[in-house]
Parts: sequence; C-alpha cells; structure tokens
Amino acid sequence: MGQTPPYRTPNRYITSTTELLALPGFGRDRYLALAPYIAALPVGTPTKINVCTAKDKVLDAFLPAGQTEFSATAGQLDKNRMAATTGGCFPTLANYQAALGSPRPTGTAGTSGTSQSNAGSPMSKFGQSSAYFRLSSFITIGSAEFNLYSLLYRDTTGAVRPIQRSFTPD
Repeated sequence: MGQTPPYRTPNRYITSTTELLALPGFGRDRYLALAPYIAALPVGTPTKINVCTAKDKVLDAFLPAGQTEFSATAGQLDKNRMAATTGGCFPTLANYQAALGSPRPTGTAGTSGTSQSNAGSPMSKFGQSSAYFRLSSFITIGSAEFNLYSLLYRDTTGAVRPIQRSFTPD
C-alpha cells in the first residue's frame, strides 16, 4: 500500500511467493535466496512449521544468532532423518526444543499441541505434521511438455483436496 500506485488493495494477502518481487528494492537475488524456504499459504488455517520436514536453514533460523545446529554439515540433517527411529521424524519437537533452549510446552511430548500460556514462544510455531502439500506434475506427450503445480490441503478427517493449481511453479 505504500507504493504509488499501490501494488495491491488493502487487506489482501499474497497468493504467490513471486509477489515478493513487486516490493520496492527486494530484488531477484534476494528472492532466489529465499524461494526454497518460503511458501504462500491460504489465510485462516493456523499452519506450523513441520520440524520433521523443514529444511536445515529454516530450523537454524530460529536458533540463537550464530548457532547452526542443523546446517553446519551439508547433508547431515538428511542422514539423521534417514536413520531416525522415531517414525522418520528428526528432529522431534523435543530435540528441536532442546536445541532452541526454550521451555517445554504444556501438552503431550511429541505432539503439535501447545497451551495458550506459551502461544508467544518460538516453539508455538512448530509441529510434527503438515496439512499443506505441493504436487508437481511433469507430463511429456511426444514433443509437448506440460507442467502442473497443485497446492493440496489435507483436513482433520484425512481427506485431501486441491485448493490451487497453476502452470507455473509459483
């Protein structure tokens, strides 16, 4: 809204991460550095970062300045995830909480539940499950190539439905 003319009408959220490129001074280099770690998800459903699948740099971004617990050694997080005995989840919420040095959330260990009393803590941003998924379809018929990108949502009953489709990655 601070631009003349405004890029978007008031109170409207971005629908694609590429809209960051419209910000004054943001630049393509900055966008390309961030693109693997960000997503534009629909508003209204509280979404937590899944510690079981988050990239190493995302996990390290919440640690104290200068600490690189998960991205210090290239590929180590993936190796730890392959060797995880806790249902393939590494780090678990408890592991990540220990690295973060935050107080233990009230609720059951290893679940994504937190109480209102720690809603502002960094751990309230993390869980061990995902509701949104990205499906990338690449189809070749003869010499024609088609790409379809779908944002899928899994509700609490387990039903999966597409909520956005596009022919471009973002």
